[in-house]
Amino acid sequence: MKRQLVNEILKQNLRVLRNQDLAKKIDTFLKTETFKRFSMNEEGNIFDSNSNTFMYKDQQAELDFYAKAILEKTPRYPFLCLYGIGNALLVKNLAKQHYKYIFVFEGEIELLILALSKVNLSRELELGGIYIFDTSSPTIELELGLLFNNPKIMEWLYLYELFIQNDFYTNHFYEAMLLNDVMCQKAINNTLSSRGVWCPQILNEVYKNFLENLKSTLKHIPFQRLINERKAACDSCVVVSAGPSLNKQLELLKQYQEEAVIFCVDGAYPVLSAFDIEPDYVLNNDFHSLALNFLTHAHTNKSLFVCAYSSSPKIIEFLEQKSADFCIVLGEEDPCCKMNFLNDFGYIDIGNCVSHFAYSLALALGFKNIIMIGQDFALSKEGDSHAKGYSLGTQAESKCDTNYFEVQGYGGGYRVQTHNTWNFYRLMLEHCITLNLEKATFYNATQGGARILFSQELSFKECCERFFSKKKPKFQAPKALTSNKANKLFTKALQKLKNDTQICQAFLNDAGILRQALESILNSNKDLPLAFLQNVEKNIHKFNHTLAEDIFLNDGKLSFVFAKRGEMLSELLKARLVDEKEHLLHFINIYKEWLVFFEQKLQQKYMILNNFLQGC
Repeated sequence: MKRQLVNEILKQNLRVLRNQDLAKKIDTFLKTETFKRFSMNEEGNIFDSNSNTFMYKDQQAELDFYAKAILEKTPRYPFLCLYGIGNALLVKNLAKQHYKYIFVFEGEIELLILALSKVNLSRELELGGIYIFDTSSPTIELELGLLFNNPKIMEWLYLYELFIQNDFYTNHFYEAMLLNDVMCQKAINNTLSSRGVWCPQILNEVYKNFLENLKSTLKHIPFQRLINERKAACDSCVVVSAGPSLNKQLELLKQYQEEAVIFCVDGAYPVLSAFDIEPDYVLNNDFHSLALNFLTHAHTNKSLFVCAYSSSPKIIEFLEQKSADFCIVLGEEDPCCKMNFLNDFGYIDIGNCVSHFAYSLALALGFKNIIMIGQDFALSKEGDSHAKGYSLGTQAESKCDTNYFEVQGYGGGYRVQTHNTWNFYRLMLEHCITLNLEKATFYNATQGGARILFSQELSFKECCERFFSKKKPKFQAPKALTSNKANKLFTKALQKLKNDTQICQAFLNDAGILRQALESILNSNKDLPLAFLQNVEKNIHKFNHTLAEDIFLNDGKLSFVFAKRGEMLSELLKARLVDEKEHLLHFINIYKEWLVFFEQKLQQKYMILNNFLQGC
């Protein structure tokens, strides 16, 4: 049976399968397991020994029926989500249609092997037109998050609908399909949230903060000097977050504070201070000034404060007044920071939460063993969201109007309550860990909260005994640049920002011309030829391509604007207009309306930039 399945078709499919974890899983199964439930006959019909039935009663009729039903619901759709691979013939047939991407979800390893042994999908798999998800994989939420964050897909997430492969899946895997659907919708919500769709003003605040912090960034410790002077000085460190489990670790942390290099998120800082623990690094990346509550009792004789370019200028001002040692780090994921003459002040992954920032800094400093405490990402049994001593209260988030759901708890065997934002942070941390498996080992010593995949669960006591046996080195704070050098860099930055205003003005001008042209076409009251409308559509796509290629427009601050374009055009595709001329007229009208939105939001960005330059 196995020898028959390991054929040339399967080899070709596995060779180009983008999901290499799945390819390895299939290879391991074929070497170590036997088929227990499914088999396939010569015609490609699959037999299920559990129900003693074939998957297809009339294979060709079912394939035709489901292909037609799906195509009728998704005309012009750029992507399709399908639950169940079946014998892969439906997937192959749909791939010949207009879809750019087909995402297939399957949880049965036997069905995956049978399908990939029957139908050659290697060309589609290699080009990325088909992507197969193993729904039984512990990393599927992470995979979905990364996929949906692709700009080519993100814009069309409003079209998401999960279609089922055939009657067999409806009868035997319907509950699994519903769970998969919920998981996809959570991933979509997280993606759109991270793109600023729900709170676009945050993106403007981050951009303002970057500009207002620029002079202070250049006046204080260059990030690369910090790395150069301290990298690989120690192998092990502790990253302290402010989750409710933190309090039970404080006694031990205090005992080992002379041996352990301690990274502390700003929210945990007053908790440590109250326990006479002074961390080596305190991190902040909050765009608003709420974090001042955490720093008002700051000691400055030992701790080095590390802020992100997005940190509130009021935080920076407070640290300057305190004469604290600090540096401001530019983010590697944000193109607005990318000026080659500012490389000394970046770059690392700031992340969406401050604990992620701390892990990125620990990795940049060369730590090989990174121990996490207080990293709950969940409510405690008592319903607390934060540690005792947290400045905003132990139930700062548990009292919020937030939808909670259950995930696996630390150590397994029980469930804990989390919400979408925490879950998104956890998934991004898991992604960070997987990317750095060769650089460092992450030990989750939180002993509570949500389980964090790819980290090793070990008690904090065992971690301390294993990794902290000698005193850590004492460092002097790295020196800042000379005033003359800092001023020269600031002058260069101002010139770059002035060039950005010219880019803004050019795009505002081009968008205005295009909008007026579209308005003229729509108001002409003429029976416009189809060929003319198709040419207008081509010109719109050319303009879209120009937008997509510009770095300034794609620095993330206008992500919600492009998501809005997808939302508006998705409504047109959902209308399923058959007449091509009618479809194109609606398309032109919607794009004209979107251009109004685009101009308005780009103008806001221009004003932020221009107001900053006017004040310099």
